[in-house]
Amino acid sequence: MFYGELNMKSSYKALIFDLDGTAMPVAFDALPSDRVAEAVMRAQKVVKVSAATGRPITVCRQILKKLNLTQPCVISGGTQIIDPQTEETLWEKRLSEEQVKQVVDVGKPYSFQILFTDEIYKHGVPAKDKKINGSERVIYFMDVEIKDEEAILSGIENVTDVVAHPVASWNHARIDIHITHAEATKKHAIEILLDILKVDKEDVVGVGDSNNDLPLLNSVGYKVAMGNATNKLKEIADYVAPSVEEDGLATVIEKVILKKPAN
Repeated sequence: MFYGELNMKSSYKALIFDLDGTAMPVAFDALPSDRVAEAVMRAQKVVKVSAATGRPITVCRQILKKLNLTQPCVISGGTQIIDPQTEETLWEKRLSEEQVKQVVDVGKPYSFQILFTDEIYKHGVPAKDKKINGSERVIYFMDVEIKDEEAILSGIENVTDVVAHPVASWNHARIDIHITHAEATKKHAIEILLDILKVDKEDVVGVGDSNNDLPLLNSVGYKVAMGNATNKLKEIADYVAPSVEEDGLATVIEKVILKKPAN
């Protein structure tokens, strides 16, 4: 579907959306606009609303607080589901210490920063200097040079039961790579989240912008790609919303959840 076309059910029971590039612009300290936050507040009176993000709690706490979400949310790239009000872990899947060691070894020839689980951006160190202290939920390769992406992904493919997810970096000239257990992706986490929410796939609206949101959109009944989304997302979308700069998520809520007519 193209922007403006709305071929949908009369009602839905849940809304799940990505954060970076969907709820707010891609930037380390970005927050949702007031319009988006207000739309989310109204949506929560009608359906169950959750976020699904690659960010750990340390760098999505303020975002979840502004949105005042009350339903469980997927964080850390699909490795963890939390209660956003209490930050209690409801489900998680971790990389073993041996898997962590092998992934770090892949990064040792390079100079990018590596972060574990809840560590904060800009507090990382090169892989060759990284200390391993046990299992982790997610490993972040931050600010990877584009020319190194293929070799790094190839190296990670050799680690058993591990998957790598290239995503947009806050440094727009580079990329980030999120590495998780093969059973801790957005796809697995969304399936578990739907069980927790007690809703069927067909009754859920999903909204995203990047290729790592493909598992989210493939796990819901109504697929929405942002106007700034990748072509892959737009190709499978039921509806292409306005861009994040145009508060596209608010438009989705108004048109699909609240059924607000156009002016």
